[in-house]
Amino acid sequence: MVSPLRLPPPSAGALALIEVGESLGNRYRVANAPEALRPGVVFEVADRSGATVLGQVLADGAVTPAMVQEVRGDLSLVPAMPTVLKPREIALSAAGVPVGVLERPGLVRLRDRLQGLDAEQKKPIANALLRAFATLASDVAMLHQSGQLHGAISSGVMLGPATGEIQGALLSGFGVVSFARRLGKLAAPPTPRGDLVDLLGALHDLFLVAGVQPDGGAAAKWTLLRHAAMHGEHPALASGNALATQLNELAAMPAADERTPRPSRMPTIGAPMRPRNSVVPSDPSMGASATVRPPSTSTTRKTIPPSGKGSVRAEPPRLKRWNFSGGILVGGLGVIALCGSAAAYYVWEARAPRGDARLMQ
Repeated sequence: MVSPLRLPPPSAGALALIEVGESLGNRYRVANAPEALRPGVVFEVADRSGATVLGQVLADGAVTPAMVQEVRGDLSLVPAMPTVLKPREIALSAAGVPVGVLERPGLVRLRDRLQGLDAEQKKPIANALLRAFATLASDVAMLHQSGQLHGAISSGVMLGPATGEIQGALLSGFGVVSFARRLGKLAAPPTPRGDLVDLLGALHDLFLVAGVQPDGGAAAKWTLLRHAAMHGEHPALASGNALATQLNELAAMPAADERTPRPSRMPTIGAPMRPRNSVVPSDPSMGASATVRPPSTSTTRKTIPPSGKGSVRAEPPRLKRWNFSGGILVGGLGVIALCGSAAAYYVWEARAPRGDARLMQ
């Protein structure tokens, strides 16, 4: 999904538009400068009491106070939801860059938090992210039902707790599209489907940052969902609620190590071979015993141990004599019949008058 924002890369001089220590309106000052002057980037600001909260760049250039008033009106239409974090205030830097103040302490970018996880902490993070984004998708559905669109969803505007377990995510970045539209930097109008596709793209980016992926039965379905969102259609993209249902189903699927292992059909090294009939008991580690029917008793010979030896040797089956004798009898009768036929023909030829002899007489 191509972002509707048409943003050039920030220049070196643009970063000086927001400097450490400068005032943002009458209540805030910059505690740490943003890493880039790009819409959606968050950085630390401090209020008058010294409490640190997050500020968010809402445009990559200067705006007018009239634009700020118009965007404040746009933000007032965004419904309040648990996972939606819209600016409490929009302040202007000394150079006129709009900054949204997110007055909720203890938040960081979710990308930064996921990069610091160890191997043990990463185990449950895939399902935690799936459930968090399912909740986000439900709230985005409510946002769309109210007639509002976000238009700038990415992994960079996803926020989470600075400490403790990662059990949810907050969606920020509201106001970015409003300023881009007024500055003429909106390449295409946002759409509901675009928000859902961008939401999946943000989730994929966070999976890559954390170094995790859905496993077990959810792996193939997640890959199909992600590729369908990029190159085609998927039923989960019909609405935010449909996407939330799909993500919750993926999170509920058992992991690869939780599924019941299927018994191997090949013997392992050091294990006895699997028996080929049901008489010999099978090794429990090799699965069920063989189902080959034992040979009939009419063709089975008892094994008699040879004298002087401790091993048991099976006696080979013997040919039945009546088969050989019967063949000789049938063959003999055939020869006798053939000889009798030849003798009768010879006598008949000897007694019959010759045609040449009658003509001579």
